[in-house]
Amino acid sequence: MKKMLLLLAAAAALVSCQTTDPAPSNPLLGKWQWVKSTGGIAGTTILADSSNASVIQFGNDSSFVFSRTGFDTITSTYSISNGTSITSTDLEPLITVANASFKWSFAVTESELVLFDQVYDGYTHNYVRVP
Repeated sequence: MKKMLLLLAAAAALVSCQTTDPAPSNPLLGKWQWVKSTGGIAGTTILADSSNASVIQFGNDSSFVFSRTGFDTITSTYSISNGTSITSTDLEPLITVANASFKWSFAVTESELVLFDQVYDGYTHNYVRVP
């Protein structure tokens, strides 16, 4: 009987120690350095260099900042909502930037962000996370 009570107490202690994971955070958050873009009608690849260096930043407050060497910085807001991609009939998360005429579908890991233009003959843009 003592062993049974001890097992029940141990089981109760284990169950009470379980924690729930916090809600998943937005994996886009942070600053991203552009590496290359591939696509377009000709299927070209454009590589980043000092003349076209670009950084994109997604803020926790839905802020969006895009800066590129030699151009004005664009500041706006963004949202993520499920929509139909041009490449699939399934719903998937799409990024919409306020006052912009485009959307991106995306793939993100801890260190890499890939944005897919949601237009035919668009580009795929590769970024790496800036620490």
